[in-house]
Amino acid sequence: WALLADGVPGHRMQDFIAHLNDPKTFNRPHRVPTMAASDPQYNPGGDYWRGSVWAPTNYMVLKGLEHAGEYELAAQIAKNHYDNVLKVFKNDGTLYENYAPEFITKGSLAANEFVGWTGISVINVLFEFVLGVKPDVPNNTVVWDIRLLDRHGITNYPFGRLGIIDMICEKRNNAAEEPVINVKSTVPLKLRVLWDKYEKTIEVK
Repeated sequence: WALLADGVPGHRMQDFIAHLNDPKTFNRPHRVPTMAASDPQYNPGGDYWRGSVWAPTNYMVLKGLEHAGEYELAAQIAKNHYDNVLKVFKNDGTLYENYAPEFITKGSLAANEFVGWTGISVINVLFEFVLGVKPDVPNNTVVWDIRLLDRHGITNYPFGRLGIIDMICEKRNNAAEEPVINVKSTVPLKLRVLWDKYEKTIEVK
C-alpha cells in the first residue's frame, strides 16, 4: 500500500523494499507472509493474519513493486507465489483462502474451494507478472515483458470487446536473446515486447 500511495521517501525506498528479500522477515518459502517471520506471533502455518499468504495482499505487493519500478523483484515473487499455489492445487485439487508461508500447503485456517480472491493468483498474477502480459485497450496495445526462457505464451486471450489473441514466445538460451514471437489476433493492435534491456514493437494486422 505504501508503494502504491507513494508513501515511501525516495531515500528510504531500497531499505523499505529490502525487507521483501530478507529471509528473516518476508522472503520465506512461500512469499509473501502477512507478518514478518521475525515477529514473536508469527505462525509457520499461517494462522490467518499471523503469517498466512493471501492472494489479495500479494497482488497489492506486486502492484506496489511495479509502481516503484521494481519489475524483477515483482516477477520473482509472483513466480514463487504462483508455483506454490499450483503445487498445492495439484496435491489437493482446490484453491484455498490462504496458504502457509513455511510449507507447501494451505494455511492452518483456510477455507477450500476459494476461487473468490485466490483466483487472482492463477489469473492476474500469472498473466501480468509471471507471463508479463499487460493489456492497454484504450491505446490498442499489449505490453509483453518477457522474462521466462522456456517456450510460453497465451492462446484465446481476450482483448477489448472483440479481440482474441494467440501469442507464443519460443524458447530462448538467455535473457538477452531476442524473443521469437508468433502472434495472431482477430483485431489489429500493437504488441510492445520488452526483454532484458531491449524492446521492440510488432504491428499486428
